[in-house]
Amino acid sequence: MLDLIGSVRGLRVLDAGCGPGFYAAELAKDAASLIALDASPEMVELVERKRLPNVRARVHDLAEPLDWIGDRSIDLVFSSLTLHYVRAWDAVLNEFARVLVRGGRAVVSTHHPAMSASSVEDYFETQLVTETWKVAGAETRVSFYHRPMQAILDAFMRSPLRLERVVEPRLQRAPNQSEAERTLATRPWFLLIEARKP
Repeated sequence: MLDLIGSVRGLRVLDAGCGPGFYAAELAKDAASLIALDASPEMVELVERKRLPNVRARVHDLAEPLDWIGDRSIDLVFSSLTLHYVRAWDAVLNEFARVLVRGGRAVVSTHHPAMSASSVEDYFETQLVTETWKVAGAETRVSFYHRPMQAILDAFMRSPLRLERVVEPRLQRAPNQSEAERTLATRPWFLLIEARKP
């Protein structure tokens, strides 16, 4: 994701779905300003604890309008592994376009549809999936939306944004890889999308 966005020096950045602030901390080093938002108050609190310079953190659900952010006030919208938790993308992408300046970019990552294809009966339907993931040794129930590749691309093409790049990142193969690393080296797991406001 950081390779895809390149330098943010002097940019006004929106981190839409900041989680615990890993990307926010990196982006804040060079951004002129950064708004970090997340639906989870606990995640926003973690960002606030980092006391990042030029960062304003706020609890916000992307299913709701970004009406507290002005039109054409953001140079880059960055959203990492967040949109698959949102059922309807049209309103979200329209809001991203509204807050972006002309020529501004939205760079997002989401689950690749191949990741959840085996968990759904009908690959071609957008549907809620609930899985049990092992995180830090503990089992956690996680719900997200599976959507087919066409639905992902169509949402961007319906939006005011112009689709510029789609990347299927691949972990390089190496000796002694774990099972998870072997999966990431041989199967598409994530999808990165870059779009620009004309």
